[in-house]
Amino acid sequence: MFKFLHVGINNPDKEAAAAACADLQNIFGYTPKDIDIATFMGTEFEIMKIPFYGTKGHIGFGVENMQEAITYLKTHGIELIDESVKKDGQGNIILAYLDYELSGFAVHLKQL
Repeated sequence: MFKFLHVGINNPDKEAAAAACADLQNIFGYTPKDIDIATFMGTEFEIMKIPFYGTKGHIGFGVENMQEAITYLKTHGIELIDESVKKDGQGNIILAYLDYELSGFAVHLKQL
């Protein structure tokens, strides 16, 4: 039901994020793809330019059926963070953070 997508790593500012990206590029050969508040290094790392959800960052999971995943998580007492929910033009949830952290990492779901 859940497919690992990436780990997001929080940084205090864009300078610290740039240093982390440089390390991932120089040491491991990742290619940066800059977006608004983050830089993706390959598909595995999202280097946040600002502190975001999660004490340390976040873990992204993809799901084929968002409503099924949400229903399943509710059986474990896990809800969505309402202000994090993003919807498509038809009102379907396509991305949401959970009110749950795993070892300091927030968790988000993305519709595949």
